[in-house]
Amino acid sequence: MGRKELYERLGQFNERIESAVENEKSIAIVTSANPDGLCSGGIAATCIFRLGGRCSIRTVLELTPEMITDLKSSGYDLFIFMDLGTTTVNKLRHSLGARWLLIDHQIITEEAEEKLSADHVINLTGCGIDGEKEISSGGLAYLLALEASNKNKDLSTLAVVSALAEKQDIGEKRSLIGINSEIVNTAQSIGALSVKSGLLITGETMPIHEAIASNLSPCIDGLTWNYENSYSLTKNSGLQMKNKNGQWRILAELDQEERGILAEAIIKFMVTSPNTGLPQPEDLTGSIYSLREDPETSIRDARQFVELLRACGSANKGGIGVGICMGDRRAILDEGERIFLAYKETLKENISRIFSERWRFNDYGNCVYVFGEGAVHETMIDSVCSFLAGCLSLNNKVLLVRTITKDNSHYKFCMTRGFRSKFPPILGDLVKSSSEQIGGAAWGRLNSAICEIPLMSLDDFMISIRTKIRDAEFED
Repeated sequence: MGRKELYERLGQFNERIESAVENEKSIAIVTSANPDGLCSGGIAATCIFRLGGRCSIRTVLELTPEMITDLKSSGYDLFIFMDLGTTTVNKLRHSLGARWLLIDHQIITEEAEEKLSADHVINLTGCGIDGEKEISSGGLAYLLALEASNKNKDLSTLAVVSALAEKQDIGEKRSLIGINSEIVNTAQSIGALSVKSGLLITGETMPIHEAIASNLSPCIDGLTWNYENSYSLTKNSGLQMKNKNGQWRILAELDQEERGILAEAIIKFMVTSPNTGLPQPEDLTGSIYSLREDPETSIRDARQFVELLRACGSANKGGIGVGICMGDRRAILDEGERIFLAYKETLKENISRIFSERWRFNDYGNCVYVFGEGAVHETMIDSVCSFLAGCLSLNNKVLLVRTITKDNSHYKFCMTRGFRSKFPPILGDLVKSSSEQIGGAAWGRLNSAICEIPLMSLDDFMISIRTKIRDAEFED
């Protein structure tokens, strides 16, 4: 098994989609509201429109039985599910018959594989491809679009954004590997993407100190959202902060030597800070993926594009995110920027509250539990957890953040692992098994998962989750 089998299956999927378009069948795309899902949905919809077809797009946090019942009665001829997990296979097979396809990079367990229908699901595991490390759901959607036409190569940039969203930048200098690296090469070859190594600070058009203070990934305790410290650091580094006209120099104006000076200053700050661990090179520097977009927007830097899409999903505005992925650069992008701005303010409030009340952190070594009730709204828990996992003081940990739902009936948990964590990519299965045995509900991925449990079941859930974390076999 290998690449040949993957492309054969993609070809079969494309034939079904092209047939549906040619015969004027109704098509519905249902995709997850996380960044990988929004990119996947945008790629698939663009491909269908370029074929001359039409489709509806729906973004969801999870695929519930009620949603499937609604879809079953909706009358669509073909459903394309994106990034919604292979655990949904049984539900789809029993409700929608043969009217569906599933695009997902998730690892398929042996138990799930026995239930799969080869005509509906691409089994990366069976093809010998590591869906955790070398391709995202967006990457699969892109390869599917290429089966329709080589003119879809421009969609390769969205596959890169998807891969970064799934934390697949695990190669040298935080680069993408495997099939992802081949997609990067394609995007570069058509001039849609540039890649360079440098300081992982976004905001190229901002004054230097403002870019440091506004950077979300990595988060640096004492600098992120702290404009005073960021200004002092930049000034004390010896960098010229203003040009001859008295205007602030922006980050993009720094040459390679100056970027090195800035990186050294940040590292020195981190070493002397009591809240950060010893920094590593990949914490601050790595591969910068720049899209062929207006530098004044938040989608020029691929990593910042991820955060904008995360903001759209968090605000229940997944349609805005898909629209941006499909190329709308007018009102839709403007709305996305407004959502992103409000999101960053809310995130700042949540994180500032958490960090100012250190009792909320319970550190067990490999895992940190964060008590977010009263500080984290349930719609922000995924974003808060992801942000914390990107903090330089926490990126080698597994983060488990909890809050209480708006109606005060359930605890809501989010579990994410930092990019330097050695915990195995089993979070979805781990959270699912710990919550469902006590009457909770869970949905999740390899590296991130969310669940809701009844208030009275908190102790049972925590005992179960701690036991599973303790017994897990950590990666070398």
